[in-house]
Amino acid sequence: MKNIRYLPSPLRYEKAPENAPDKFVLQEKTVFVWDRVPKKWRHIPAGRYALPVKHVSKPAIFTHHRNADGTHYFELEIPADFYFAVTAAPNFPSALPGACLHDLLYACSENLASALGITVKEVLGFANSWFRRQMETSGFPLTGAYYWAVSRFGYVFHKVAGFFSRLNWLKRRKGPV
Repeated sequence: MKNIRYLPSPLRYEKAPENAPDKFVLQEKTVFVWDRVPKKWRHIPAGRYALPVKHVSKPAIFTHHRNADGTHYFELEIPADFYFAVTAAPNFPSALPGACLHDLLYACSENLASALGITVKEVLGFANSWFRRQMETSGFPLTGAYYWAVSRFGYVFHKVAGFFSRLNWLKRRKGPV
């Protein structure tokens, strides 16, 4: 039994319109599930967390379930109209579910870290792990290369993007110079 899945399958998305925040947009709500969570991630507090998502009216929902038998599983509900893409590599169709999951976790990393009481770096490591498992499950042949890239450069890229986002916010706040 595969311990990673998503519904609906296949992923329902389309090419995003010109000037959209990213290359693809989800056409309907998608739920990713990670059963039999590795011990490394079981310390994440059980519960249900609503996460605001930029450019989307509904929040994403992250849930950590602890079953009576001691097993754990995660669920991530991504709302329709979420924009995503493979950031710095070709957008192969079998890579897109993993990219969608990964982009959402990175986009919500600060809120998720705050809600769970863990660091943003831990959330990004968790996102990278779930991404790798999703890619392996989908049978994507370049999983190792894509995982290597996100695990080596994702955190730095996230920090740089956040810096420029804050810089743009300051410029808009101050007005023309």
